[in-house]
Amino acid sequence: MAALFRFSVQHTGQIVLRDVTTGTENVLALTMDSGYDHHIIKGAYDIVYQHRQGENVPQNKNALIAEGQIIKGAVTIDVNVPSRLYGASVFHNGLLFPASAQQMGNILLRNPDSGDLLFFGKTSLQNLSALVVPGTYDVYYSHLNGVEVPQNQMARFQEDLVVAAPGPYIQMGEGPEFHVNSVQITGQMLMNDSPMPASEFDDGLLSIVWEEDSVLLGNTNYQTYQVRVLNDPDWNDFWIHYEVQSPGDTIPINEDARFKCMRLEPLLF
Repeated sequence: MAALFRFSVQHTGQIVLRDVTTGTENVLALTMDSGYDHHIIKGAYDIVYQHRQGENVPQNKNALIAEGQIIKGAVTIDVNVPSRLYGASVFHNGLLFPASAQQMGNILLRNPDSGDLLFFGKTSLQNLSALVVPGTYDVYYSHLNGVEVPQNQMARFQEDLVVAAPGPYIQMGEGPEFHVNSVQITGQMLMNDSPMPASEFDDGLLSIVWEEDSVLLGNTNYQTYQVRVLNDPDWNDFWIHYEVQSPGDTIPINEDARFKCMRLEPLLF
């Protein structure tokens, strides 16, 4: 049964009309409002829910609630945002993630069709829960702090997670377990088959880059790298990104360069 959102300044979302033709978004109301009354130009609109702040409202950033609503004149549209409180435990290499703010990442859900993205929780909490609009999601890991957890910035590690229609709370142990598996890679940073300059005044920055994801390898003056990455990336389709930090007499001066790498260990420049 549908119910009005609770009035709360700390826990709010908003309802918008998105023009199907232009993509322009028109805010109808905040969830703490009791209703809305606006003039709007006739046309076709999608109705979208967007999270603003707080955990007691759905966390979705752009959840499509109704598609292609035709507005020809005065009309009353009651907007019902379905949601389900969803819980899951998150593991790293078979064990719960460290309960530490110094070693953690974020878990995110993304709808592959709409691009809707939502924050599910920090791995340091180990047992996560969030209000989610029903749908099918891919699950992503994004590094925040620490070298003992994967360094990936936006790594998809699970596909086709189905959050069903509203129902009882799916508790930890009843819902899915999120498993993030990683390996540590090490190697040298070479230029023309020789070590990079060991000088902070002749220095660059190297990263591994995929279509959505990236992993920072480190400053070239370190000459070697040691990072933890998810263990199932596409090693046949990646780039190395180079960015000069302190241009000296030796290293390239490129500020934004990408190049292919024949192999990762050692990393050849």
